[in-house]
Amino acid sequence: MANNIMTESNMKNKNNKILINTIFLLILGLAFAGLVLLIKSGTINGFDSTVYDFLRSLKSHTTKKIVKFLGNIGDPQVNLYLGLATAALGIVVFANKEGYSRYISYSAAILVVSFLNPLLKDIFNRPHPDVEVDKFSFPSSHAAMAFIFYLVLYLVINKRIKIKAGRISLLAFCIIMPLIIGFSRVYLQNHYASDIIGGYVEAGIVFTIAMLSNSIYESFTAKK
Repeated sequence: MANNIMTESNMKNKNNKILINTIFLLILGLAFAGLVLLIKSGTINGFDSTVYDFLRSLKSHTTKKIVKFLGNIGDPQVNLYLGLATAALGIVVFANKEGYSRYISYSAAILVVSFLNPLLKDIFNRPHPDVEVDKFSFPSSHAAMAFIFYLVLYLVINKRIKIKAGRISLLAFCIIMPLIIGFSRVYLQNHYASDIIGGYVEAGIVFTIAMLSNSIYESFTAKK
């Protein structure tokens, strides 16, 4: 009887995860669609200009060098490899006890973000802020890859840290780094602020789909 109660409890938890992920996906999907409409209509131009003017007022030679360094840390290829390495660490070290599907979902999400971003840029065709750069800017690949990497890093490492202060520090680090990388892209006039937001939301959508798929898979296999 105790086993039946545990099974029912596990199934309820899995169904709750599916519901929560579905709600998150709808919210993020609507947010992305709304952002695209604001960009296409030009409504968000005022916001982008205000953010850029504010950041331009902070410019100095020293600040620019620091921000450039931070921007280099956020290179999408670097975060792609680091993200895959982090997910691989989970597969090799932790998956034997916790199951493989979650860590495979992390890897899949990272790869999808990496391949999807250039396609979205070609679809939306938003001109780069620097007119001399022959690239599209929406959504930001730096923001998207930073978001997905630091999210996966937090999820893989958080439970291994026994000290509460360590977990809080890790959470703060994994929140601050994507924000700093996004800030650097706008500061250096590589992106509009809305490009950065779009990158975060893109990564959030892909990750939520990965987690939703994993929850459905776990729920299906648990019924067998």
